[in-house]
Amino acid sequence: MMLATLATAALASNTTKFTQLQCQDSDCLLCDVYVFAEGNCNTAQSGFTAKGFCLPSGVFQQQLWDNVDCTGTPFSVTNIPLNTCVQSVGDTYFEDICDTNLQHKSHYNTTVNKGSTLLVAPSLSTSNTSGL
Repeated sequence: MMLATLATAALASNTTKFTQLQCQDSDCLLCDVYVFAEGNCNTAQSGFTAKGFCLPSGVFQQQLWDNVDCTGTPFSVTNIPLNTCVQSVGDTYFEDICDTNLQHKSHYNTTVNKGSTLLVAPSLSTSNTSGL
């Protein structure tokens, strides 16, 4: 996972929602499905808040703040490949999908939950983007 600095204008995309599969297995097959609004401030793991963006380059960008309303400069920005199962903190896994119809996934829990806690990549809790 890379640390990246992107201009705000580059965050625009045609997707207004993204889906996060929150999974029990490393293949992201035993999952709960959560839908989030792109660019909204969400509760994240470890007591942080996060925003997610589907970038035109085909990656998902997670931005992390240490405040409750995602104001100011995020202290961490991580780009994650889309449609890829990633280990989160602990023994949980997640997959970020910008195509909200989920047609490429044949095995997932069909319960769709609106909002929840956004799972984040482990590097989000340690990366520093003070140069943003």
